[in-house]
Amino acid sequence: MRVVSSSRSFVEISGEEIAESRVDPGVLQIASKYRPDIDGLRAIAITSVVAYHIGLNDLKGGFVGVDIFFVISGYLIGFLVYKQIRDNEFAISKFYARRAKRILPALFSVLTFCYLCAFLLLSPHEMKNFIAEVLSTITSSSNILYALFTPGYFHPNTEQKTLLMTWTLGVEEQFYILFPISMMLMKNASVRVQKLGIGSVAALSLLASAWGTIHYPILAYYLLPTRAWELAAGVLLAIFEANRLHGARMMHPAVAHGISVLGLALITTSIFVFNQWTPFPGYAALLPVLGTVMIIAAQQGIVNQVLSWRPIVFVGLVSYSWYLWHWPILTFARICCAAGISTEKLCMLALLSFGCAVVSYKIVEQPFRERSTPAIPLLKQYGVLALVMILAAGALYASRDIVHGDGPLKQLV
Repeated sequence: MRVVSSSRSFVEISGEEIAESRVDPGVLQIASKYRPDIDGLRAIAITSVVAYHIGLNDLKGGFVGVDIFFVISGYLIGFLVYKQIRDNEFAISKFYARRAKRILPALFSVLTFCYLCAFLLLSPHEMKNFIAEVLSTITSSSNILYALFTPGYFHPNTEQKTLLMTWTLGVEEQFYILFPISMMLMKNASVRVQKLGIGSVAALSLLASAWGTIHYPILAYYLLPTRAWELAAGVLLAIFEANRLHGARMMHPAVAHGISVLGLALITTSIFVFNQWTPFPGYAALLPVLGTVMIIAAQQGIVNQVLSWRPIVFVGLVSYSWYLWHWPILTFARICCAAGISTEKLCMLALLSFGCAVVSYKIVEQPFRERSTPAIPLLKQYGVLALVMILAAGALYASRDIVHGDGPLKQLV
């Protein structure tokens, strides 16, 4: 099956980025190749998340799609950072420039859309909350905001949180800060010590997640310390594969098929069996996390082959944009319709958000990702753009404070 090698989605590394690391191609024989099955995994993740958010009864555990994303991010970012640090090719400015190109253009596009909708629909009080969400999103701390000031991810009131979906970006962006530093500190350690260090962090994080899910469920759901083990699971798999000896035997095809099927079974079980009353993340998150690890590790399993089917891959390619677009569209629609929205209309809105995602992927994500601006100037440009977005948010808040009452469109609805 032919898939364009420059295709990327959500958080990932590309062939170009691996080439920049100048590592032995023999060692990276499998891991450095573009893997369409991982985009297929993203398709499962985003579809389950959207299905959960529109209230499809059979997919009440669709929120575990986020956990799939975390493992994928840990695996791909972990592989890139680990190899480049080990081979003295890691540059923090280039790393953050790649992440900025990947994350910010689509995010700022969605924020611009939200600014317009907020001006038209929100009251001064709603605008105040919205601006707080915007500022925390731009500063990569929205997960902290929601952990401290919301009644919980599963509470009905969160449907009014316009940028709730950005909590996962906060977790991952905090991971981008801490993980490279941790790997640089362990650069001269043996592989065994590195695995032990990351494994210990993962174990402590899992225990904290299990304990916190019972005693402080909101904090456990949103914060990095109780989610780090999910990212670390992907990192450990990446380190294992990066250190596989050249010519080492891959797993037998029958084993790969079995592992991939078992992995899919674990993910599917969590999607269809879990619900909002399942203590989560905690130990329950082991099902989607281990399932994702198994599928990634299988590489050539039957499930991996199915996930490499082009239509599934395409959904994975636009998954980041779809993730960003679907929630604000649903939220502003709910704000307009205080009496509630039928599931059929929510499905139509989900399809609309998918259309927005495809357009965003084509005209925003891809063009900005292909820019060849050097890292430092690029980061400065995005810094200026972030400042402009903050100033625009301030102007938006001032305008609502002056106008008073609901937004002009809300008054007509």
